[in-house]
Amino acid sequence: MRILLIAGTMHDITLCYRGEKASIVNREVLFLDNALEFIETLDMMPEGLLIIEQFFSNDFSDDNLISLLEWMKDNNMRDVPVVFLTRDYYKASGIISEYPNVTIMVSDYVRIPAFLLKEAYEKLTVKAKENLKEEKNLKEKIQKEEKDDAKKKKSILDRFKLSFKKNQESEEINQLAKEFEKISRSINRVVAITGRRVSGVTSSVVNIAVEASKRGLNTIIVDMDIDYRSTNMYFSEFHEKTKRDEEMNASLIRTLAKPQDYMITAFNIKENLWLTSLGYDFNDARLIEQFYNSVKLSGMLSVFRNQFNLIILDMPLDLLKNFKEALIYVDVFGLCVSNNLHSILSTLRNLEVVFDPGSLMHINAKSKLLVTKYNNRSRFQGDIFTQDRICQVMTSGLSKHFTYPITSAGIIPFSQEFDLQIERDIPIIYTAKDFEEAFGNILLRLMEGAK
Repeated sequence: MRILLIAGTMHDITLCYRGEKASIVNREVLFLDNALEFIETLDMMPEGLLIIEQFFSNDFSDDNLISLLEWMKDNNMRDVPVVFLTRDYYKASGIISEYPNVTIMVSDYVRIPAFLLKEAYEKLTVKAKENLKEEKNLKEKIQKEEKDDAKKKKSILDRFKLSFKKNQESEEINQLAKEFEKISRSINRVVAITGRRVSGVTSSVVNIAVEASKRGLNTIIVDMDIDYRSTNMYFSEFHEKTKRDEEMNASLIRTLAKPQDYMITAFNIKENLWLTSLGYDFNDARLIEQFYNSVKLSGMLSVFRNQFNLIILDMPLDLLKNFKEALIYVDVFGLCVSNNLHSILSTLRNLEVVFDPGSLMHINAKSKLLVTKYNNRSRFQGDIFTQDRICQVMTSGLSKHFTYPITSAGIIPFSQEFDLQIERDIPIIYTAKDFEEAFGNILLRLMEGAK
């Protein structure tokens, strides 16, 4: 179980009492005031939070706790269990009465005893198991209801409806195929998928690239995120090869150095899908400084335009500042944003930090939104927070240099299946028809103008 430990100066002590099944997400000390910022850097969300009030510090803020819990509600983590260990039950109960996923534990001791820390971990584990059981029961109930409904639908009218639905789905898929047939196989497109950490950048890159290769487009993924290198988690064959082959471990650096040799330096996932990234063990700072820069990226993109239909870059927002001069070679930016205000404001704030006004206006003009982790219950000013509304809010003047009207490339619904992609080593478009269609439409919109 992945647990985020927010214990401040008690971090090391609390670590000693975790159970065998508990995996602590944060290795370093984490305080409540910077917990949210840390969570946003994670590729996989924690399955539980243990928060320990700082008994000997005045830094603990009720506002920070509420902000964290509200963020969890807005980002589909409302069911993730939280254990809050405090000395003041009444203060805590007043704060979290609206959050049923939070369990309060009270310590009357000057020092927190070991048995309480063990109990806190145990409560998280038990609650997580209960959530899994509830999800399983709900799934079984839905499956049973669907099965029962199927048995009842034996009339001619029902059979006609079922046939109509299948025909409709088939027509939608066929329509998608027809649209892809219109795309010339001589085109080339450089697409940079970007966004805040934990906004779904890498999962979007992987599924768009796989969908493109399925549609006959020669495609390469360029994982420029040398901090997290998350494509290793999506393509286990590449990861395994990086552990055996030092040259493949340095794939991205070697490809930046000699892009014309990509058939040797990059990894061939399948016939028309390639990947270049760094293995987890590569840490040659000298080579990174020499080749990981705008000049080398510009040269690589120029070469790849003659080799691939789609070059798709995994480039989180905080890394774009290293490649400002190369961004003129990018045809379109897929900007990953969720349908909540926190995501929108954080994205705009990150853009303003990374870019000067002129560059930001350039990015604005080339951007299309990818509405990731879409929550169909999210509302803004009383109305459902749709993708069109997100586009309006993004360019409404919240950032004075990001006001050019933008469109959405499409919606990627929130789903627990996203984390399972990594465990199964299978992109979600292969296991969920809805996502195949969603990423197919997104790919089409990102390729617009390249016919």
